[in-house]
Amino acid sequence: MEQSVQRRFEQVDVFGSRQYKGNALAVVIDSEGISDTAMQSFAKWTNLSETTFLLPPSLAKEGEMQADYKVRIFTPFEELPFAGHPTLGSCHVYLNNLAKDQENNVIIQECGIGKVKIRRLEDGKLAFACPKLIKSGKVNKEDYNQIIKDLNITDTSDIIDIQHADNGPGWVLVILKDVQTLLSLKLSHSKYYIGCAAIYTEKESECAVEVRTFCPGNNNMTFEDPVTGSFNAALAQYFLSTGMVKLPYEASQGQCIGFEGRLTIFEEESEIYVGGIVRNCITGQVQL
Repeated sequence: MEQSVQRRFEQVDVFGSRQYKGNALAVVIDSEGISDTAMQSFAKWTNLSETTFLLPPSLAKEGEMQADYKVRIFTPFEELPFAGHPTLGSCHVYLNNLAKDQENNVIIQECGIGKVKIRRLEDGKLAFACPKLIKSGKVNKEDYNQIIKDLNITDTSDIIDIQHADNGPGWVLVILKDVQTLLSLKLSHSKYYIGCAAIYTEKESECAVEVRTFCPGNNNMTFEDPVTGSFNAALAQYFLSTGMVKLPYEASQGQCIGFEGRLTIFEEESEIYVGGIVRNCITGQVQL
């Protein structure tokens, strides 16, 4: 039987335009000795889209970049190799509690997909370098038809494109013809991680893009994520390759479920970054 001990814990808000309007993240700081089963059980209990656990990084091999910390990322149902708001939120908590060099503006995170570079920006935001896509390109006909069905889209002229955009969670990207079509989507169940986006006209919003993401849970019941860094990273790579939206730009997400997510997407030294603000919400201890 595992013995529980008190561990430092923080809950932060990521990508919100203001406090409590972004995506919540639970972070266990002192995570050494916690079993996989206990991590998954705690993530299920928090019932947040993700809970993370900070660990010492693996020792880099000769010629490799040394990570500053290691993070494991859990949804209530499974472990993810990468996710965006957990990356920025975990980095924020690492900087506040574990970092020895407070002057370092580049932080290296180790996670399931490998090393991820994170930058501290002058406006207090953090930004992660978009990882390369694991899978891209057109979906097959069977998946295409099922995704349209899951999204309750009856007129295929509403769709500009559907593609794989997997950078860890398994995203399928759906570009819709206008923002109103995007906001009217209703999805109750799907086995896919579906990210949907539409482009604003200049008169509609100060943001260039509106985003909605849908994630599978138990029994294919789907929940809508408030703000999703990993999908916005994949979307930015798609926009750069197609020229559909020029970088830099601002993206908004979450309005259909009462949130106000804001993401800053830019390119620097041939890398695409997704940035946003992280705010402290809860600090304490957890018994694990």
